[in-house]
Amino acid sequence: MLWAAFTTAFFGFLRASEFCSPSQSLFDPNRTLLVRDVTLLSEVAIVNIKASKGDQFQKGCEVRLAISGKSVCPFRSLRQHLLQCPAQDAPLFTFSHSTFLTRQIFTDIVKSLSPQSCDKTAYSSHSFRIGAATCAAEKETPAWLIKTLGRWSSNCFEDYIRVPSNTIDKIPSVLA
Repeated sequence: MLWAAFTTAFFGFLRASEFCSPSQSLFDPNRTLLVRDVTLLSEVAIVNIKASKGDQFQKGCEVRLAISGKSVCPFRSLRQHLLQCPAQDAPLFTFSHSTFLTRQIFTDIVKSLSPQSCDKTAYSSHSFRIGAATCAAEKETPAWLIKTLGRWSSNCFEDYIRVPSNTIDKIPSVLA
């Protein structure tokens, strides 16, 4: 379940509020991502996000997660997870003991999995959104597409992109 949540969050450029429940035992079916909100086609999962910070009129949106063809694949992890989710009206990310994945639990797990040498305060549920934007930029994905994938209405997504020091270190040879 956690692997499906991690890959869905990263490849979907998701905010925690778009895939986590507000509490471990309660959820709002009009806002919380439910099992029934995911449709699997032959090579793509369509995730129906019902409510989001950037969606002032609560129109919702679809996030498409295609097969990556790599060992890390959001489609395969979601498909595998859905095989173990019998209740269509339950939150998509429910632990085996029937509690729901919340932003705080997600953040605590992310921090616990971060390397010991790293500053634990640097990691949060938002790290997946930041990481997706950073990876996309590093792979030279056009800015308009990063903006679209993250459902940003302004250019604030540029603040999310973290430029690795090894990229900065290459600039003198590029300029020379």
